[in-house]
Amino acid sequence: MKAEASRAQADRWGLFVDEWAPTFFAIGISLRLEEQGGLPHRDKG
Repeated sequence: MKAEASRAQADRWGLFVDEWAPTFFAIGISLRLEEQGGLPHRDKG
């Protein structure tokens, strides 16, 4: 039973850590776009 609980905990940590790489990638892209003048805006018309 302890090995199963350990495996489940490892799977949860793996999913949690796996989500950080794309998040930091998206934050980096948005910061770079902001430094370059932001996103292009479409006129509402």
